[in-house]
Amino acid sequence: MVVEYPVAPSGSARLRLQVMPSHTPEQAGQAAAAIAAAVSEARTAIDSLDAASGLARPDSR
Repeated sequence: MVVEYPVAPSGSARLRLQVMPSHTPEQAGQAAAAIAAAVSEARTAIDSLDAASGLARPDSR
């Protein structure tokens, strides 16, 4: 679940996950890897759009 403003501070967002006792450590690892890959891909896309528009974002990573 993505949580955005007004629940999260303006300009930020949060990702809420629900973990159940039936999830295995392997599933948790797969989920973490998928999230990390998606974040990396999104950052690359945003950086490309910023570069194309001539805008520079402050580095908040």
